[in-house]
Amino acid sequence: MRRIALLVAVLAIGVGGWYWTESRYPAALLPPLPVRGKGPMTVAATGDTLLVRALTPAEAHAASSLVPLLGSADIALTNLETNLLMREHVPETAGGTPRRPYATADAAETLHRLGINLVSLANNHASDYDASGLLDTWRILGAHGVHHGGSGENLEAARAPVLVGTAPRRIAMIAVSTSASAASRAAASWAGVNPLRFTVDVTVDSPTFDTLKNSAIAESSGPVTLMLHGTPIKRGPRTVVDLVVDADDERQILEEIAKARDSADVVIVSLHAHEPRNDSDEPAAFVRRFARSAIDAGAALVVGHGPHRLRGIEVHGRGAILYSVGNFIFQDEGLDPGAVDMYDAGIDLYGMAMGVLDARVPRKPPTFDEAVWWESVIARATFDQGGLIALQLIPLDLGDGLPKGQRGVPRFASADRAEIIVNRLSRLSAPFATRVVAAGGVVSVDFTAAASR
Repeated sequence: MRRIALLVAVLAIGVGGWYWTESRYPAALLPPLPVRGKGPMTVAATGDTLLVRALTPAEAHAASSLVPLLGSADIALTNLETNLLMREHVPETAGGTPRRPYATADAAETLHRLGINLVSLANNHASDYDASGLLDTWRILGAHGVHHGGSGENLEAARAPVLVGTAPRRIAMIAVSTSASAASRAAASWAGVNPLRFTVDVTVDSPTFDTLKNSAIAESSGPVTLMLHGTPIKRGPRTVVDLVVDADDERQILEEIAKARDSADVVIVSLHAHEPRNDSDEPAAFVRRFARSAIDAGAALVVGHGPHRLRGIEVHGRGAILYSVGNFIFQDEGLDPGAVDMYDAGIDLYGMAMGVLDARVPRKPPTFDEAVWWESVIARATFDQGGLIALQLIPLDLGDGLPKGQRGVPRFASADRAEIIVNRLSRLSAPFATRVVAAGGVVSVDFTAAASR
């Protein structure tokens, strides 16, 4: 028995040593995040974090005003769109430019100091540096006490919820990305992100169908269907282009939400969706349908991000959907023109899905000169007895008007700018019959109006 135990120990040490080779951080499980012992639970949800360098003293001072707000929440959540690389794994820059922006351990330290304790990695940048970049990111976040969800060594791990607290007071977070390349999606034996894939369903009216059928770009055609760039086009009474979620992905994710709700008081879904394109005020129809289904399955809050700008809020059932809370930290100097993917470029993703646009063509990033890219909110959600009872919105200014290289760090918006942000968010939420109200210096979502519908 002693020889067997010794053999097992040797094998364990060998496997552990192989897995963590060249890592300066030990392989250790993070202690579970606690939640307060009694009373309502709170989540402070922020948007996209593109962090590529350490903050300057002036930037750190400006952002420090947010620490009490983020630090007082049970969960302070952001979507991290940067790989964190070990210094020995940082790519060579002599004679060329790295493929994508990246950061090192300083970025994790910045998040920790701001009070961020949970990040989503389900996004289009999680696999910028392949599986090794993901592994570095997990190691560095863990070493700084920051939990993560939405990616894993396989699909099961990527889809699994992050559990915060212990029963009976527990919050679960599941992170999902509709905007992810095929290579970045986790599979049964492949590391990556938790994907919600979609396909394009195209119907065109008869005149358009006949024009396409007789064109040189039609690959094959029949009386009611033709192929265009590998996409089937159907003849119908009117032209409709719809993005349709993969039924298996949707079913599995909704099942995970339902299972998480069985073991947690509150379930949060982090949803990364650029669709239909970054400069659209409205989310794609399939994103809206999935978000509502997530609430129906047991989620209390869906936190959207991706387009780097605000989108509207919808109260649905017993929960709320924030279709995009904008940016949290956005150091856009890290977006090199030669390393921009189709999501950064803000192209029409309907055209991409149809095969009309070529994903291989280099694209320039937008200049981000408009104020909408630099104004966002922190959503502070309060839960009691498993239900969402309050949703406050704290307007942020990321340095609109400052030169590139100095903007991108959040601070509380001035009164004038906060009014502009609130008015925009109110306008964006109106199509969902959601009222955003400001009273006594507090901006919140009016749940009474939704309940009376």
